[in-house]
Amino acid sequence: MLMKRLKTWHLFALVIIIFACSFYYINSKYDPFYRVEGINNENRQLISKYLTKSEQDYLVENQIPMSQFVRYIKYDDFHLQNYQYYNMLRDTDRYKSTTSVLKTGNALVKILSSRYDTSYYKLASTIIEDDLEYALIHDSSFNDDNVAYYAYLRPLYSRKDTSFVQDTQTYLDGLATRNVTGEDAENFLSEVTSEYTKSSLKTLMSDANDPDIYLVTKPSSNDLILNSTNYVGSYVPKTLTLIQDVNRLKYAMYIRYDAYNALVKMYQQAGKEDISFIVYQAYTSYKELPSEAKGHNEFQLGLSLSLTSQGIPYKDFKNCKASKWLSENSYKYGFILRYPKSKTAATGHTYDAHIYRYVGTSLAKKMHDEDLSLEETENNKLKPQGEGD
Repeated sequence: MLMKRLKTWHLFALVIIIFACSFYYINSKYDPFYRVEGINNENRQLISKYLTKSEQDYLVENQIPMSQFVRYIKYDDFHLQNYQYYNMLRDTDRYKSTTSVLKTGNALVKILSSRYDTSYYKLASTIIEDDLEYALIHDSSFNDDNVAYYAYLRPLYSRKDTSFVQDTQTYLDGLATRNVTGEDAENFLSEVTSEYTKSSLKTLMSDANDPDIYLVTKPSSNDLILNSTNYVGSYVPKTLTLIQDVNRLKYAMYIRYDAYNALVKMYQQAGKEDISFIVYQAYTSYKELPSEAKGHNEFQLGLSLSLTSQGIPYKDFKNCKASKWLSENSYKYGFILRYPKSKTAATGHTYDAHIYRYVGTSLAKKMHDEDLSLEETENNKLKPQGEGD
């Protein structure tokens, strides 16, 4: 009986030993990467050669498809944990080489990981989408809280010009003095950066801390009024066009494209009715205006014209037939007499028979039919930023 029990125990021990050896053998032959999408013999060799043990574990744990990182695997700067950032940078088409993608991605992760204990993927995604990673890496004053604001200013600056970081803070500080903060400040920057250049915006914002000056956010508006309060800085219209096919005082005179097309039609019709006039003044740049008029004069908008007749003294234009024809017909082409004799109280400007302003045919007809000055139209009241409704 004892011998039988010993034989049974030995047999049981033998089974355990065989099982343990078999388990060890099978486990040693087990492929930990078999669930990785895109795995094959060639990729197994790449993984073994180029990934550290910790990266291999990270690959298995997160089941990262080979297609997401294999293009980088042979580069010295490659770190598997950063593959998502590499791909976001690569997809922008802003980088000419894989090396620059890897170095930028590594620098981006290094900075953000030093600032955040939790996930910063969403922030990094926004930074890359808005082309802000260069500024984050190279400008120590980069403020993560200002990323939404940076996104608006960044397109106005050259690729490696990070001065928008400091300019953004300066503009936000100026707006804050007007109680324009948060979403209101973001809306303001959204509007002005779609119309102004880097230079003209800087001129505009130089007066941001003066609550008595209204900073015009949409200087291209046909019904915009400029005066001593409303200010467009050194704004330059985007569609300035050389005036041609119209008599003018000098060759190089410009006006906005839509106003130019209307001017040509009006000039041609006037000629058919034996009416002649010449352009005496058109677009006038910020630099050409007197200091007190810079940013406050409507000739800077590219919508205003001073008209007169050849052979007639300038001061006598108001009495000639061309002046009468223009006052009666200009609205049909989108122009209005800017400072009518009957509207001096509303305009705050003396009567001037020379100055015509393009406002578009719809508004011009309304003003003609209802006998309105530009100041009396619906959108003529501009409120300082931060003022309540």
